Amino acid sequence: MTPEFGSWTHDWAGLLRTPQPTTHGEAPRKGAWNIRILQDVTNTNRPERRTALVCKDLARFNVDVTALSETRLPEEGNIREAGTRYAILWKGKALEEPRIHGVGFAICSQLVQQHNLALQAISEHLMTVRIPITRDRHLTLISVYAQTMTSTDDDKAAFYTHLDRTIQAAPTNDKLVVLGDFNALVGKDHRLNAPDSVPPQRFDCSKLRNPQVAQNYKEACERHLADPADPVGQATVEHHWTTLRNDKARAAEETLGYTTKNWQDWFDENDATISLLIETKRQALLTLENQPTAANKCAHRVAEADCQRGIHEAQNTWWQRKAAEIQSFADQHTPDDLLRITPQHPVRHWMALQPSIQDFNKPLQCMKPGKAAGPDNIPLELLTHGGPGLRNQVVLPESQCGFRPSRGTIDLTFCARQLQEKNLEQQLPIMFIFWGLKKAFDKIPQPTM
Repeated sequence: MTPEFGSWTHDWAGLLRTPQPTTHGEAPRKGAWNIRILQDVTNTNRPERRTALVCKDLARFNVDVTALSETRLPEEGNIREAGTRYAILWKGKALEEPRIHGVGFAICSQLVQQHNLALQAISEHLMTVRIPITRDRHLTLISVYAQTMTSTDDDKAAFYTHLDRTIQAAPTNDKLVVLGDFNALVGKDHRLNAPDSVPPQRFDCSKLRNPQVAQNYKEACERHLADPADPVGQATVEHHWTTLRNDKARAAEETLGYTTKNWQDWFDENDATISLLIETKRQALLTLENQPTAANKCAHRVAEADCQRGIHEAQNTWWQRKAAEIQSFADQHTPDDLLRITPQHPVRHWMALQPSIQDFNKPLQCMKPGKAAGPDNIPLELLTHGGPGLRNQVVLPESQCGFRPSRGTIDLTFCARQLQEKNLEQQLPIMFIFWGLKKAFDKIPQPTM
């Protein structure tokens, strides 16, 4: 059944246009619109054709060039609606073929007449137009309607081959813009496209830090793996891996369980209220699309305002309640009590130790020979072949914190951030220099660096 105009106006979300007015030397305002169908039906009571309604909406959004997708008009043609400033050009399937696919352009008639534009219709999926911007600059637009997920792999490959050739054929000095509908859906056999698919739950592997839980998991794995071997005739690689995977999953489910959300969120706690507000706004939008009257338009605006106001009130109420809980807890305890009852990580004294000879030997063995020497002119080979006695005399500075195990550059990053903030407060200039030592170390003299 051919849909009426009101059932596809919501696809205006696909319109992308530039907000600046078009002047001499600037590119025209452009957009893309999947209009679903341009073909009229005989039993409609609409006083205007679909093309006229499309031109009126384009004029309301003040768009100069729009790439139209899924026009469903036969063969190749053009039309200019009286009383509008647009000309519609399209390319579709043959007259005897089904009314599917089709691309086109809705171009401002002034551009067509001023520049004598000539459109190139490649297929019912591709159409191009070249618009002059200045004397020596042009804008090449490509209107695209990609193959749908029901198309064969050969049709999809042919479409992208034609699209690649069209892009390669565009002049190199032109500005190239591809507009249209690429039908960006996953494959029909992919699990994400199934309506009932649910993402898998994650096992709570953090419990393995407990030695007793880790031991229980190990015993559960051994118990499940001790079951009888694969039956004869099914001992394939795929079957063996499936059995192993299922055994591991059952053991983890018995001992570890799944991760759960353990934090509070204002959106989740007000799910019923927010769902009701969104549903009310959606019903008002559907009523407006089916019956575009002034009363329904006003009701839709009121529903949108109520939805936005209700969501903001729910969020503010939740944060006010949390702030009251924190303040009440702070009034009952002193700051010292708060610090005392807050869980603290143990102090890691070993991180303050000087680098050991093992910390030095491990990266030394991974370095490649033939590298340039440092400012002291001691190449790597002298340290490598000097024996442990020489390497024991090497002292590494603490500034090499980012190149040692279990350490990072958080202290240095904090100092750099403090320098930046203090200079901004005092309105003093500051410059940071980042050296690409991996590329520049062997090419720039050390005294220069």
